[in-house]
Amino acid sequence: MSTPASALDARFFSGNYIEHFDPDAATCSTSSTSSSDGSSGTAAEDLKDFVRKYVKMAVETNKKYGTPYETVLAQGVIESGYGKSGLTVKANNFHGIKAGGNWSGEVIDMETEEEYASGRTTIVDGFRKYPTVEAGWLGYGEFITSNSRYSEALKYPGDPRKYLQEIKNAGYATDSQYVSTVTEYIDKIEQIVKEENLSPPSSQIQVEGGNNNGANTQNASATGCTANGSKSAAGGSIVETAKSLAWEDGRHVDSDGAKPEYKQARQQYNPEAGGDYTDCGKYVATVMRMSGADPNYPPAGTAVQRPYVLSHPEKFYTKESPGMSDLQPGDILIYNNGQGHTLIYTGDLGNGFVGAQASQFDYSPTYIKQGTVEWMLGNPGVVLARTVNGNTQSKT
Repeated sequence: MSTPASALDARFFSGNYIEHFDPDAATCSTSSTSSSDGSSGTAAEDLKDFVRKYVKMAVETNKKYGTPYETVLAQGVIESGYGKSGLTVKANNFHGIKAGGNWSGEVIDMETEEEYASGRTTIVDGFRKYPTVEAGWLGYGEFITSNSRYSEALKYPGDPRKYLQEIKNAGYATDSQYVSTVTEYIDKIEQIVKEENLSPPSSQIQVEGGNNNGANTQNASATGCTANGSKSAAGGSIVETAKSLAWEDGRHVDSDGAKPEYKQARQQYNPEAGGDYTDCGKYVATVMRMSGADPNYPPAGTAVQRPYVLSHPEKFYTKESPGMSDLQPGDILIYNNGQGHTLIYTGDLGNGFVGAQASQFDYSPTYIKQGTVEWMLGNPGVVLARTVNGNTQSKT
């Protein structure tokens, strides 16, 4: 069977906003008789085969987690290449979900592409390896419901199009064509399901512990590293979000030159911070809110943010006067002694970059090298802040 054309799959690269896209599908060969939208030839049969084979598993995911099965199937078709991508075949991972710090199952390393304004970069990253196909489909629902950023989407377990729009709004994708293209697949899937009487629509499916138009309440705020230093979910999510909003080549450009993804994120997740895109505290706050690590992180101002992290031990493990050996990816560094600064330590990003920051009235978010981090650690009163596991569990 054929797989989606690479031209189609390339439309779903969304930089670091989608943490679970499987670009392996984009490198598969395409039959000359297939159509990239699944409308004719072999691709149309592939779509029917895919729906027939996996609709029951998608429906079960709908029942358990409140994720409309029509949307989940449409995403699965695209992201797994009709179930033929390397990640799907080797790991039963139909939606390219990355491992994350809280994942206790097997991990498979696969090449994946990250897209930035300046182009695409291929990296190797760890993805969840599910023991069975069924576990792979349920894993999508578990991922969505345990990430607080998707709470609005989960209000629409019986409306595949509103659900799709809300996960897009929450940062699942930034591609302007994402909703329209996935909707095309939803339309086709609904037709197949109806014609072959495979399942009632999601609007008629009862969600366990709720109803078909209520929100799933399993959402938990993203968590980070525990006080003993063990890595958990938000560390990875913070890093990926920080990367996606900063220029990856270390350029210094003013507010007008800020990365478009950052401008969009500021409007969506930190609108009260105003229009200046060169402020360090506003950048860190936007990352914390967008990643789900702390939706209530103060919108700006190190004079506010430093006491905030120190006064919320239920949210943050903190250490004053840390050294380089204390740092873990996803850590925030912050000081204020009349003047202040804050940044995010990411760990090795390649080319000597180890973090990201903005600088007020100077430059918008960009990658930084170790010398900048070491300078930061040398400031009196600097504090390391690391998100900690709370009473609820989540996975990224």
